[in-house]
Amino acid sequence: MLKRELIVFMFFLNSCFALVAQGTDTLMLREVEVRAAGIIKEKGANINKIDSVVMLQSIQSSLSSLLSNHSPVFIKSYGQGGIATASFRGTSASHTKVDWNGISLNSPMLGQVDFSMIPVFFIDKLSLYHGGNSLIEGSGALGGAISIQSQPEWSKSFYGSVGGAVGSFGTYQAFGGIGGGSRRFQARLRYFYERSDNDFPFIYTGSGLPSEMRQQRAGFEKQGVLTEFFLQAGKGHLLSAHLWLQKGDRDFPPLISTPIDNGREENQKDDDIRAVVHWDFYKEQFKFAFNTGFSNSNFKYFLANHNTNGDRPSYHSIADVQSNADVNSFFTKAKADYQINKQLLVKAEVGLTVHNALYEDLIKQIGYEVERIEPGAAISVHWSPFSNAWIYAMIRKDWIKSEKNGLMPAIGAEYLPFKDIPLSFNMQLSKNDHQPTLHDLYFLPGGNPGLKTESAYSSETGMKYELKSDSLFQFRLGTSVYASYVQDWIAWKPSGLAYSTPENLKEVFARGFESYLDAAYKIRKVSVNMNMNYAFTRTTSQSSYLTGDMSVGKQLIYIPIHKANALLKASYKGFSLSWAWSYTGERFMYSANITDTPFRLRAFQLHQLALAKQFEVVKWADMEVYLKINNVFNTSYQEILSRAMPGRNYLLSCRFLL
Repeated sequence: MLKRELIVFMFFLNSCFALVAQGTDTLMLREVEVRAAGIIKEKGANINKIDSVVMLQSIQSSLSSLLSNHSPVFIKSYGQGGIATASFRGTSASHTKVDWNGISLNSPMLGQVDFSMIPVFFIDKLSLYHGGNSLIEGSGALGGAISIQSQPEWSKSFYGSVGGAVGSFGTYQAFGGIGGGSRRFQARLRYFYERSDNDFPFIYTGSGLPSEMRQQRAGFEKQGVLTEFFLQAGKGHLLSAHLWLQKGDRDFPPLISTPIDNGREENQKDDDIRAVVHWDFYKEQFKFAFNTGFSNSNFKYFLANHNTNGDRPSYHSIADVQSNADVNSFFTKAKADYQINKQLLVKAEVGLTVHNALYEDLIKQIGYEVERIEPGAAISVHWSPFSNAWIYAMIRKDWIKSEKNGLMPAIGAEYLPFKDIPLSFNMQLSKNDHQPTLHDLYFLPGGNPGLKTESAYSSETGMKYELKSDSLFQFRLGTSVYASYVQDWIAWKPSGLAYSTPENLKEVFARGFESYLDAAYKIRKVSVNMNMNYAFTRTTSQSSYLTGDMSVGKQLIYIPIHKANALLKASYKGFSLSWAWSYTGERFMYSANITDTPFRLRAFQLHQLALAKQFEVVKWADMEVYLKINNVFNTSYQEILSRAMPGRNYLLSCRFLL
């Protein structure tokens, strides 16, 4: 561990010295050319940037909470503090890719991201790339991609915040950040800490007669620190370095149908290090961006159960699991944009990712150690034939050892039919490939090295209406209709040998539509913000290689057909009051879509109220007091079968703004 952290520290320290050692000229950008490139390259693509009001509303939450309450993405949570994965447009967890400042956060072993371990406090800019539009960021995101970015505050010489919170069920939070500098150099440091006993009451069903009990062995603790430097070095040069360290220690509670006093112990410890350095260069119509980074993810998982006589089993009991996983990943990417004229932009990209993964089952004394090399390249052309029309076409290609990888093309267009009405229509067609994860290929027992690549053929069309009336009123409305056909969908199935194995079992058809509405109104000292999202998702198995498969034509498990959420916030003279609502439709537990109550999860809706007051303490500092009431109506619900979720609970926080 010490050697690993020392290597990362030296890498980051050398990067920082490189920043400071650059020239002293002021960064001078050709604003017209850069803005034109930005406008052209985003036209025709369905990209949703999360509103700053929504970000502020969730500043003390995890990214899983923000996406669940304020986006069309469905989050499958194993309970408060538990693992939380995403289903974007009805696809699986590994089909949603997450990028942080140019490097991937997806585990190459499982292919997914635990969104409960990403604090919103560490995010400056959050963008969602829906469906095939994710090819802009990279391959493999059959459902969509999420981009997390950091941004400097060039206009501020000093700023910061520090605060804490106390909540129900033994929950405590501490967070703080400080930053500043000049118009040439900016530095920023952020820290967060959270712990909770997580011992909320729930209805226990294990004895046959429902009774209220308190959750046990469900506590969690996590903390992280993010350090960043930005330097405008020389004419047209921008350098930045980012270092993110994080730890987590979580106990996972037993199922609500399991006897509370059975002595079950389940725990996972996570230790993550991420570092990345960027160099951006601008010159007239040309832009070049280069980044290189490193990440290390280490987790230790432990599960032990009592025997039927109440004694704790030996470590060699079949019920026990003790495993370690360690992944080192190296990322390098270079991008070039050339603005030929105001109507034509050409982009090219090359990248290389190397994963070194080690997985060990300490009980069974088995595991795997493997290196995966993932080179890739892409080129795109963005053209505006008329002042109100934009077209783009791109081709992406990956080369991965032992895998047959085809070309991944995409084409998109956007049209603004009315000169005085900000209404636009867009369409997009694409093909995207997703490689099997390392666990799919090599996990012991059960991994299948013969798996084929999953391929998605996607199309969508939509409209957007964006109105801005000076700074008083803003309005955004959009909807998209999409369809995606996935070949060789990978699913794990029983092998007949006491373990499961992955196979390319199915062809899956995902279709639906998404809508959003954002509105903001400000007059004098009153401001009102409203955000709404709705997603209709039908994801069905169209065919199967298994004879008599009853899942054909049925909705995939744990994917709700309906999902909606809304936020309404009003502010006046430092006071703010907000109401958030979310709805999750019913979900099936079995692929045959059995409708009996034990085999499906009921639909539920949650309400959240928040009241805040910000006032001046001294000339250079304000204080904000914030009270949040979650699950206002004490709704009983489950996101995962037999996993308890908290009822009404409270969080009171105090934050000083410098």
